[in-house]
Amino acid sequence: MGLASPWRSSTSPCFSSLHLPHKGFLGAAVGMTYLMLDGEVRIDAIGLMCSSLNIIMYASPLSAMKRVVRAKSVEYMPFLVSFFLFLNGGVWSLYALLAPDWFLGVPNAIGFALGTLQLVLYAIYVNPKPSNHLPSESARKEPLLIPSSARC
Repeated sequence: MGLASPWRSSTSPCFSSLHLPHKGFLGAAVGMTYLMLDGEVRIDAIGLMCSSLNIIMYASPLSAMKRVVRAKSVEYMPFLVSFFLFLNGGVWSLYALLAPDWFLGVPNAIGFALGTLQLVLYAIYVNPKPSNHLPSESARKEPLLIPSSARC
C-alpha cells in the first residue's frame, strides 16, 4: 500500500492537485489587488472579480439547457440544482435590493433569471414525448441481452 499524496484527499476532491493552480490564481489576484490598490478602488476591484465568478457559476448550466432543448427531455438537468439556483439567485437579489449593493444584485439577478429559465424548461420538457429516432417497444424483435441459458 502506497502513501497518500498530501495534495490529494480521497474524501475531498477540492484539494486535488488539479484544482490547486486555479486556487493559486484567485489567491494571487486577490493578494495583488490587496497590495496594489487602496480603499474604494480595492473594494470595487475585488467586488468585480467576485461578481464575474458568480455570473460564471450561474451560467454553467447553459450547456445542460441546450441539451434539454435538443433532446426534449430533462434527464440531463436535475430539478434540485435548477430549483436551488433559482432560489439562491432570488434570495440574494432581494437582499441586494434591500441593502443597495450592485455587486450582489447584478450577478444574482442574472442567476435568478437563468434559474427561472431552467425551471420553465423543466416544466415544458418534464414529460418527454416519444422520439422519432428510437424504435417503439413493439418494433423490437430481438432481446438486447441474450439469456445465459441460450449461450453456447
